[in-house]
Amino acid sequence: MAISRKLVVRLFMTFAAAAVGMAVYELLKQTLWPDISLWESHTLTVFFSAMIALVAAFYVLRQAEIQNQRLEAELAERVRIDELLRVREEDLRITLNSIGDAVIATNTDGHVTRMNAVAERLTGWTLAEGAGRPLEEVFKIRSETTGATVENPVKKVLRDGIIVGLANHTELVSKSGSVVPIADSAAPIRGPNGICGVVLVFRDQSDERKAEQQLVESEARCRALIEHAPEAIVVLDCDTGKFDDCNTNATMLFGMTRETLLSKGPLELSPPTQPNGRSSAEWAQENIGQALAGKVPAFDWTHRTADGKDFECAVRLIKLPSETRRLVRGSITDVTQLRKLQSHVEQWQKIESIGRLAGGVAHDFNNLLTSITGFAELAGMKSKDPAVTHHLDRILEASHRGAGLTQQLLAFARKKMVTPELLDVNRVLKRMEAMLQRLIGEDIDLSIKPAAELGTVNIDAGSLEQVIMNLAVNARDAMPRGGTLTMETVVEELDADYTAANPEVVPGTYVRLAVSDSGSGMSKETLGRIFEPFFTTKPVGKGTGLGLATCHGIVKQAGGHIAVYSEVGRGTAIKIYLPRHAAAAVSAPAQTAEALQHKAGSETLLVVEDDPLIREYVGELLQGVGYDVIVAADGPKALHKAAAAGRPLHLMLTDVVMPGMSGSQLAEKMVELYPNLIVLYSSGYTNDAIVRHGVLQDNVNFIQKPYNAAALTQRIRKLLDERATALGERSLAGPGGERKD
Repeated sequence: MAISRKLVVRLFMTFAAAAVGMAVYELLKQTLWPDISLWESHTLTVFFSAMIALVAAFYVLRQAEIQNQRLEAELAERVRIDELLRVREEDLRITLNSIGDAVIATNTDGHVTRMNAVAERLTGWTLAEGAGRPLEEVFKIRSETTGATVENPVKKVLRDGIIVGLANHTELVSKSGSVVPIADSAAPIRGPNGICGVVLVFRDQSDERKAEQQLVESEARCRALIEHAPEAIVVLDCDTGKFDDCNTNATMLFGMTRETLLSKGPLELSPPTQPNGRSSAEWAQENIGQALAGKVPAFDWTHRTADGKDFECAVRLIKLPSETRRLVRGSITDVTQLRKLQSHVEQWQKIESIGRLAGGVAHDFNNLLTSITGFAELAGMKSKDPAVTHHLDRILEASHRGAGLTQQLLAFARKKMVTPELLDVNRVLKRMEAMLQRLIGEDIDLSIKPAAELGTVNIDAGSLEQVIMNLAVNARDAMPRGGTLTMETVVEELDADYTAANPEVVPGTYVRLAVSDSGSGMSKETLGRIFEPFFTTKPVGKGTGLGLATCHGIVKQAGGHIAVYSEVGRGTAIKIYLPRHAAAAVSAPAQTAEALQHKAGSETLLVVEDDPLIREYVGELLQGVGYDVIVAADGPKALHKAAAAGRPLHLMLTDVVMPGMSGSQLAEKMVELYPNLIVLYSSGYTNDAIVRHGVLQDNVNFIQKPYNAAALTQRIRKLLDERATALGERSLAGPGGERKD
């Protein structure tokens, strides 16, 4: 055990006291015991010296014990303090390493004293390697933009005594040379005597930069989606009542710049009242309130452009996320054209529905007219009484008028059997000019202006003539005091712009027939209904309301388009567009008096008709001109009677639509049994296999109801003679209806 200086001093003082005691003892002994013997004197001296020595030894040992206790206490305190320092150091190390950011501490010389694990990872230096090194060596930073070295923030902190942050876009170059973007700040460490060091805190911004880049890209994508959205997009600030953002479509829709649009609100771009009768302010507030409540209201709205023009639109609102503002995004779609198209579709659907009804009525009426006409003709052929013949002629005249009405119904319903051919519209107008002039009267000036190199159109000749006559009659009725009727043809190209406004039209080259009059014209309300069947502005008894509806059906059936322009007091112009063909027109064969004769023969005919009156009429007519006739009410009976007849069949006249077995199905079975059998179809109209969209297929023989005796016998004789010629056989018909046996 080491002897302290204080203990040595105390030992010296002890020995000095012992020496003094011995001197005092000798003095006392000489004074008190002068006569004491030498032995006794020595004995007392030894005893007294021993006592002094014991006391001195006890004192010295006690002092040594006290000193030792003091040293042990001091040592324990030092151990305790060292442990506290170690714990605090460990706590500081754990704390620093628990910080998510990198931390480097320096002394006042700018040398590294501490580093946490994050700082070691980012810099590539361990604390053991970096401790005592200048910060510039461990913490190398440069500008991300220029690559130039950036001033060490610790120097500025030590110089100015303030907290310093790095400039944006700073990079840290690690020991290995890798580079990471960082953000940092440096602050002074202040002690009792002032600044004693600097603490530098920084973090890796790689994820933040990536997130920022993703945010920028996301915003760019969102902006692109908004800008390229087909509808107009606006963002409404509900607190200010003004638009906060918009896309280009919105500026185009409202006809104003972005700056002007963002200075306005929805109510400033709307009429006071909406089409539903509610005020714009009330209706807007209700829908915006629903959007702010988390709903997605969709509604119709009328907006107003910069030039004061109102337009219909469909609006959809949705609340945008924001912690500080009440924002609602509105998607606005101009539906003006869509509403027009919907109106057109509804009109077409109405016309189609009535057309189906009209077609069905016309079909049944055709059967009745066929019976009436047929029996009247048979009675006329047998009667010699002029009065009876006169009455029969009146019946036939009424029947023909009824047939004309059914033809209009069928044309309107687009179920009329047509035979399209290439026609020159100029030739048709030229051929009809005299008749049209008589039709409209002398007080109306008819002007026909044909275009050169018009080309041809593919349409049924009778249908085209009916369209022209209907338009001429309408023009005549619109000019009761006379006027001018102009019919003009021209070749016109309908481009994408025209078809965009009229989606039912196919772009291409068309022959346009424009029929214009100087009559009274029509109001907008009337224009909206002119193609409705049975709609007419004429007095009762003056019109059926089928004229323009029929024209519409004929033109549509020919793949064309019809447009009407009219103003009250300024006349009407109706333009018919028919697809143009470059091929030459087909010349129609001239009709001779022979066509009016009842052609006779002696072949065997099978007549299949479900209407009993028509069946009786046709059977009697054909038997009367010499044919061997087998009649049947339907397909199965026809097959049975044909098999039971035991003789070859030359021609079968069959209705198209019959219960149980259709005419085309019957024809397939009969042709299998009689390969040379001629099939002649008859119907008021049909959608059966012999036609597609009302147009006869190739190599199909068809006669339209109602037909008269001459037309039927003429057609049958012609088909039989053509087949006989093809097979090299002798015809069994004679001229003038006489049989040749």
